Amino acid sequence: MYGARSSTRPRPTRFREPARSAPLNNSYPPNALLPTEYRMQPISLREYTWRRTWPHALTNGIAVLMLILTLAVVILEVVHLCLTTVAEPFKPVGTTAAGFWCSLFYAIAALFILIANLMKRNSFIWVTIAFILTIISLAFCGVLIGFDAKTVSKYNFDLSPKIKFIGAQLGFACGVALLDIIFLLIYFVTLCLTTARYKTAEKTIPPYVQPYG
Repeated sequence: MYGARSSTRPRPTRFREPARSAPLNNSYPPNALLPTEYRMQPISLREYTWRRTWPHALTNGIAVLMLILTLAVVILEVVHLCLTTVAEPFKPVGTTAAGFWCSLFYAIAALFILIANLMKRNSFIWVTIAFILTIISLAFCGVLIGFDAKTVSKYNFDLSPKIKFIGAQLGFACGVALLDIIFLLIYFVTLCLTTARYKTAEKTIPPYVQPYG
């Protein structure tokens, strides 16, 4: 009986070696049972590590807050211009309408953060594009903060509604700038963590194991 049991054992060299060249799909159900449009596709190990490390929920919250503050900046700019046309001309900032064209860059950066978090392919590239747009948004935050701070400091003792709206707009612009900085820090921290985890995974995961996503 012992001899019969031992004769049924598979030969490890012949039957296990070809499996090393085949990609490993850990999904369930298998891709073959799914329609073509729903099948998981192989991705690089670096992309897989980036997806597992990137904080999607946190950055989505940052983008939503950026959109809310951007809307507040636009509303305050509209109110300020309405008060300017009704009352006496307000020369320092009222003619520039900086709240409008600066808010455009804030909204674009926030929308690209949301779009990058929705992307299933090349998510690192999309987040990097959002990172560049966030830097541009931060620069225009500095522009609006400079305009508003100059006006508020020049009319420091003026308690007119226009100055109050400019001061509120200054606060919202600072809030957008703070969110931009937080997003940039998250990007750098995630990039460092991804690089460290990728190097570790590259040493521990066999080369024939193919991640899917």
